Amino acid sequence: MYIELYFLDNLLMDALILRLAAAVTRRSVPFWRLFALSAAGALYASLAVTCLEWLMLPPLKLLLLLIMALALPFGSIKEYLTGALCVFLASATLGGIAVACSAFFGASVQDGVILAPLSVRVALGTAAVAAFLPRCIRSAQRRRALKHPRVRVEHKGVVVELRAIVDSGNLLREPISGKCVVIMNADELLRFAVLPIPCATPAGNAVLYGFRPERLIIGGRSRTPADAYVALTTQKLDGALVPTAAIPLDLDADCKEETPC
Repeated sequence: MYIELYFLDNLLMDALILRLAAAVTRRSVPFWRLFALSAAGALYASLAVTCLEWLMLPPLKLLLLLIMALALPFGSIKEYLTGALCVFLASATLGGIAVACSAFFGASVQDGVILAPLSVRVALGTAAVAAFLPRCIRSAQRRRALKHPRVRVEHKGVVVELRAIVDSGNLLREPISGKCVVIMNADELLRFAVLPIPCATPAGNAVLYGFRPERLIIGGRSRTPADAYVALTTQKLDGALVPTAAIPLDLDADCKEETPC
């Protein structure tokens, strides 16, 4: 038996067990924490089948389970015990599935240790990738969305959504309220643009027409409405020109927050 392959098998299995327990308890487990506890479990199993046979004793296996349950975040003893129970149930479930698959593919069992053939090892690795990859993809998509937020305007039944272009040079203000102004090109909103907003351009002074939308959303998971006006232009734009002052604080917080896989 190649001990490094046995270590890898147990590492993947422990990671799947903790991933399943985390899904059942609806807790987010940082990747480093999950990997560290999975590696500890795999090291324990490797030592048990090589030089420290006494680690196979049931009380010590139970202690290992309680240690691995530390991977699940908890705020009280009750939450910890609930997590430990879920880890035990996940271990029993996936262990049973692994035994069944190994028997189907002709794996041998020696002293309670499953010697998995290559086909089982490939299936185990595929399952690990399938368990973690979707969340990593969703996390990457969310970070990308936060880096390129969208502007959503809702006014009198009309909804327009455009890509936000953060423009620090957009210092335009509505003259009466002093509120900042988001500039966009949207034919659907032209009929609402009746409020004159003077502005200065490189070509000289001009007047844009705008309005105060019923709801203006600039990115952010909390969908906090922005307190700003919308001005319409006939110039071709790749998105909506959003002044820095109009960006909600919750969007900045989201951009700084990291989501582990």
